[in-house]
Amino acid sequence: MITYGPAGKRETSFVLRADELLAWDAWDSSAREYIRSAPKNVIDLESLFRGYRDRVAHFQGWLRDLVESIARPELAQYRHYKDVVDQLASWSNWNVVIQNFVLKRNLDPYKYLHRYLTPAQLEEVRALPSQSREQVDRIIELVDRHRACAYSHRGLPQGEELRMAVYRAFGVAPAEVSS
Repeated sequence: MITYGPAGKRETSFVLRADELLAWDAWDSSAREYIRSAPKNVIDLESLFRGYRDRVAHFQGWLRDLVESIARPELAQYRHYKDVVDQLASWSNWNVVIQNFVLKRNLDPYKYLHRYLTPAQLEEVRALPSQSREQVDRIIELVDRHRACAYSHRGLPQGEELRMAVYRAFGVAPAEVSS
C-alpha cells in the first residue's frame, strides 16, 4: 500500500487484507481470531514482524542469561581458550602478512591503512608524527583486535618480535624503537 504523509512524502507499507486472508478456510481458531482483530481490516506485515523480532530478542536474552548463570565457569574457560586460539591465529596471519608480503616485497603499509581503519581512525593516525613509534603503536592498537603483538608461548615473545617487524615495515627509526 502506498500512502502520502506530511509534505507529500511517499510512504510504502506491506499489508494483508483481513477479509482476503479469511477466505482461506484452513486457519485454526486462534489464527482466525487474530486476523479478525486486525484494526481497519488490515494486517501490517512490518508491525507484525517487528513485534515477532522483539519477542524473539527478548527470549534470546532470557535464554542467554539463563545459560550464562548455569554454566558461568565452563563458559569462562571456553572464552579463555577461544581468546588464546584467536590470538595465535591472528599472530600467525599478521606475521605472514608482515614478513612475507610487506617486508620482503618492500610494500608501503601506509597505502593499505584505509582497508583496516575507519576514516576517523585514519585521520587520528595521520595527526600523529609520521613513522613514529607513537603512530605505529596507535595503528597496532586499532588493528590488533586479538592482541597478536602481545602473543607469547612458552615464555617466548613472538608478539614482541611481530611488533618489531611492524615498526620496521612502517619505517620507525631503530633508535626510536629501542627507547
